[in-house]
Amino acid sequence: MINVVGLLILLFFTGGSSRMDVWSLVLLRPIAVLSLCYGLWALTRADVARYRFLLSMAVLVTGAVAIQLVPLPPFIWQALPGRGIIEAIDDAVGLSGVWRPISLAPQFTWNAFYALAVPLAILVNAVRLDKRDQRWIMLTLIAGGVLTIVAGVAQISGGARSLYFYRISNFGLPAGIFANRNHATLYLAALLPLLGVVIAWRDVDARVARGQRYLALAGALTVVAFLVVAGSRAGLGAGIVGLATFVLIAFVGHGRGGWRAISRAQWIGVAIVLLLGVAIVLWAALTGNAASISRTFDSSMETEARYDVWQLTLAAVPYYMPLGSGAGTFERIFQVLEPDSLLSANYWNHAHNDWLESLLTFGAVGAGLMVVAVFAFVVAATRVGRLPRGYSRSMGGAGLVIVLLLALGSIVDYPLRAPLISALFVLACVWVAKSLETPRTSGGIA
Repeated sequence: MINVVGLLILLFFTGGSSRMDVWSLVLLRPIAVLSLCYGLWALTRADVARYRFLLSMAVLVTGAVAIQLVPLPPFIWQALPGRGIIEAIDDAVGLSGVWRPISLAPQFTWNAFYALAVPLAILVNAVRLDKRDQRWIMLTLIAGGVLTIVAGVAQISGGARSLYFYRISNFGLPAGIFANRNHATLYLAALLPLLGVVIAWRDVDARVARGQRYLALAGALTVVAFLVVAGSRAGLGAGIVGLATFVLIAFVGHGRGGWRAISRAQWIGVAIVLLLGVAIVLWAALTGNAASISRTFDSSMETEARYDVWQLTLAAVPYYMPLGSGAGTFERIFQVLEPDSLLSANYWNHAHNDWLESLLTFGAVGAGLMVVAVFAFVVAATRVGRLPRGYSRSMGGAGLVIVLLLALGSIVDYPLRAPLISALFVLACVWVAKSLETPRTSGGIA
């Protein structure tokens, strides 16, 4: 447990940016590799058997990146689709005999390969944790949310660039411990289901339980308020889903005997949360502080440009099939595709749609992995829905919601490229897997 908690704390201060040139990666990645090595050494055959799907997917994703870095003979590489422009450059400068890998920008693909150290380290260490260890993991993630809110409030209150964690960030906006405001709000929205699980805990002292429930409720409302004023449309949408899940897990998910078994106190709790949430939104809207709501109805040039980028990316996918252009190569590929109408002082480092970008960079392999992942999610959701009410169902449900929120967020952004969010994603997958291996009883932590 210390291995995972320590790595998460390190991620709070070094894993909030998706860029490959941030100084903190010099510290983060070597430590993640050491943690990965320890986790692999401690992994048992029983662990591999229980979590064979997650571990198999991890191996496939790692292999899909690694194979793109293997140098190929010129006659093979030149036969691949989309390599004509580089072949022409090689001929012009006399490099026609050079062996090249599948990736069109190997330095970016190497970065993608190294970036996998963080989620892989979290995975191989988290699968060995028991329920009580998972509780500490949840509390650590929630502590990261508190740090994000405090830092975000300081950033929009002070306005100084020194309050931001990264050299390139959303200055003037509440980015918290992240470089990107959208990633910060999505992380906070994903914590709402976990706060619901905290309220539903039953195996603690009554006085402690009462205190942690009040704190979790206050935390949920604070998250809602932050999402409303942060100005992130994706974060606000994710927050709505997260708040609904928070209510279901906190006040309904542990009830027994269906809706009729829900006590009057639980119904009052549901009503209070909903009313306070509505009050926060109305207050922000009436005082002009609801930036996320106002941006929802704002059709900006940035939004229109994003649609153009999606169309160009989708149109380029068949050109690089079946092997793709290489993991992490979008920035370089788009410089070839970019029309004059999209030229500006800024550049597009990602497609702002990781589903499309993965199709472009991984080709048919990426498409196959995404289909398998979606199918596995549907199967897991069906199985978790059949579990009896209790801790396992709540944790599995919270994990599914987090995965769903990050998957939906990836339609308009690239949240999983931030190391901290990739760690959250892996933990959510582990929670789902652990909920399904638990005996179908209501025992354990509830």
